[in-house]
Amino acid sequence: MKELKLNQIGDIRAFVTPSEFSELTLKSSALLFFTDFSKVRPLIIESGVSALETIHLMKKAHVKLKLVVDENEQLVGIVSADDLIERKFVQKLGDGTKRHELSISDFMTPREKLTVLEFSDVEKANIGAVIGTLRNSGKQHCLVIDSDKKVIRGLFSVSDISRKLKVDIDILDQPSFAKLANSLE
Repeated sequence: MKELKLNQIGDIRAFVTPSEFSELTLKSSALLFFTDFSKVRPLIIESGVSALETIHLMKKAHVKLKLVVDENEQLVGIVSADDLIERKFVQKLGDGTKRHELSISDFMTPREKLTVLEFSDVEKANIGAVIGTLRNSGKQHCLVIDSDKKVIRGLFSVSDISRKLKVDIDILDQPSFAKLANSLE
């Protein structure tokens, strides 16, 4: 069996990243920006976990969204870092509830109120269309479902899209979308 030659590393220190091999634009396939749950396990949290513990876990994992599940790991809602800001705690504490008594289900958006994208539409879309949809809805995150298989297929995150495009995206600032389109074309 032939062996390979070992070399000295020399002055090489930087890592290659996948984005260095492809130039992503608003016309790139939406699937390149999609967190696909068939490949990556979703970040879940049980609905009974305290809100304070959830904040700690989200900071520790450097994530801004968790999928809230019941004891059977069925989706009951989503919770984002924006849902857990101090102002919202103060609103909940007005009725005499103690801070440590608040659970994540006190802050989450319940499943019944979620709007989602359909995977068959995402497969055909470019990321510009997804950004436009998120911008018009004011959403930082959006779940994607596969109605045929009756599963939650994945997720879009504005922060992930922004990082991959190497451009700041402010969903609430409509003029920034035009600037983004101009800078990428």
